[in-house]
Amino acid sequence: MTSLSLSFLTAIDAPPMAHTEHVHIDLADAGDRQWIEQITAAARAYRRGSVRINAMAYVAVRNWFAAMGISADPFLSTVELPIFWEFVNGTLLTTAIGQVLIVPDTSIELDECRIPQEWLHIAAWKPDYILGVQVFAEEAQVRLWGYAPSSSVNPSAIDALSRTYTLDREDMIEDVPLLAALPACHHIPVPSPAATAIPTATLQQIASGEMLLPRLVLPLEEWLHIIGQPRHRLDLFLACHPQRLSLWLYAKTKGVSNLLGQVWQEAQELLAEGAMLNPYISWKLGWTSPEWALRSNDTLEAMQAQAQLRQALETEDCRQAVALLKDLIATTADEGLRWMAAEYLHAQDATAPEAGVWKTRTVDLGLALGGQSFGLVMAVLPRDTMSANILVRVTALKVGETLPPDLVLMITEANGNTFAQVTSRQQDQAVQYKFWGQIGETFGITLAYGDAKITETFVV
Repeated sequence: MTSLSLSFLTAIDAPPMAHTEHVHIDLADAGDRQWIEQITAAARAYRRGSVRINAMAYVAVRNWFAAMGISADPFLSTVELPIFWEFVNGTLLTTAIGQVLIVPDTSIELDECRIPQEWLHIAAWKPDYILGVQVFAEEAQVRLWGYAPSSSVNPSAIDALSRTYTLDREDMIEDVPLLAALPACHHIPVPSPAATAIPTATLQQIASGEMLLPRLVLPLEEWLHIIGQPRHRLDLFLACHPQRLSLWLYAKTKGVSNLLGQVWQEAQELLAEGAMLNPYISWKLGWTSPEWALRSNDTLEAMQAQAQLRQALETEDCRQAVALLKDLIATTADEGLRWMAAEYLHAQDATAPEAGVWKTRTVDLGLALGGQSFGLVMAVLPRDTMSANILVRVTALKVGETLPPDLVLMITEANGNTFAQVTSRQQDQAVQYKFWGQIGETFGITLAYGDAKITETFVV
């Protein structure tokens, strides 16, 4: 997402956006709107409305603070935020004036601000200020209509049915620009509680959609323990979105693995289960070699990157090699060199998040190929904060086996259009394709042979 210029603070003449003391925002930035559309489409169908209004409010408020010269950082990563909005309304921002809670609503009448209980019952999330935001989703317009210190919330003003506290309009300060002028406030972080076991059945009920609104169905303390504890929250998000690749990377940065059950496994785990498996199913790129990577190139930048890779491969200092490879992955513009560096970093330190995530599963096209199974390898490599590199490979499972000729691997866009296609030839052991995508972007993988095919959908 890119920051909006001051022109985004455009007044909207038509009602109901006529209150001059409020901040009226038109979400005009194409990058922000694209991000909102992508994460909304990637959400579970029955929660897309919640994701949309929260994303719109977050983008508007974050950029309003930026226009005021105030940095505003979300309390969760941009990988977690869109999924969090499927469960809880609101976003906590850390700013120089303190922790500001955005509470979006689509109501036309601004009689009150309804704050979900989570924000006042989880100590690490308790805000200093609460900011009411009115969202007009169809018009891509937002109004910041009032704020109040969190101390203004009356503990007895609670709706037990919706588990929300209520701030009446008369308790809100409607001259919103005053919020940005408040003195600096140093916030002291509160540690999260230690993780304890949660029932697998509960996660399965939520993930399957059997429990649509867990925050209202589960006992309050049990729900607060799930959503407020980072490890439990990550387990919940992965259970609900096992095909979200950015979550695979995020989980690795937290030192968490084996999150996807028996469907997707770490490549090393599958290889360990069968000694006769084809090595192409591993994290190794297979067709690359140092000679290929260290080719001559006309640009100084490329030559420097090649020299850095050569130095990493030749040094006997393991720590230096790891540092050089991590730096190369983060800085080179050469996608081939980035993947090469990731391969060698994985060999040096498989736990390094910079080495990416390499997972695999078996697929079967049934009678069309006599029951022969294949390995589907999915590799995800960090690219920047809003995108990731992706490698998809289909390989024969066993040593000595080859793919049948004319086996087709297709990569499709969210609308179903094919943007890449690779077809196996005689004696091919594997076919693969590399590309990159934006966080929240949806794509599909189709494996076809004759009339038989299977398709899986993923979100970056």
